[in-house]
Amino acid sequence: MTTEELNDQLAHACQSCQAACCKKGQLFLPRVEYERMHAHAQMLGSAAAAEFEKRVSDHGSFLLYDQKDRCQFLDERNLCELHPLGLKPSECFWWPYHVFTAGAQESLEIRLYTSCCDGYRVHGPHSPYPAHIEKGVNAMGFDVVRAFRRQYRGSSCDTQFIQSVAAMPTVSQ
Repeated sequence: MTTEELNDQLAHACQSCQAACCKKGQLFLPRVEYERMHAHAQMLGSAAAAEFEKRVSDHGSFLLYDQKDRCQFLDERNLCELHPLGLKPSECFWWPYHVFTAGAQESLEIRLYTSCCDGYRVHGPHSPYPAHIEKGVNAMGFDVVRAFRRQYRGSSCDTQFIQSVAAMPTVSQ
């Protein structure tokens, strides 16, 4: 299955549950993603910017966005307004996968949610998503993701272990 076909199937699964995962919980925002979303909210006007700022809590190396009962960027059809603009946060793109810490060493692992909706059913052993997630985690930095999970554990119940996240070696110049 191509990435495009997989994305189409995931979009269908998301619509079938009316974007349930966009209507609860805290959303992890690395600083660069926060800045882009904040700029967009400001472009939408002072009310949108104020609502965005009210939902965000700063935790140093990252921010948390409280989706409350509904992400403010969902339209009336439960579609993400940020997606076509290239502003959709990484954690949303990674769905139905999430990165959790494991064990005393807080190693990072990718887990697949199996209870949110049927999105997990379209993923097989050859899904390209975990490799993209691993690259994203490395780009953000292990310590940032660990700090996020210390602050907001999330729920790893109803998940399936996919793989550990390996640190990619840095290239010195």
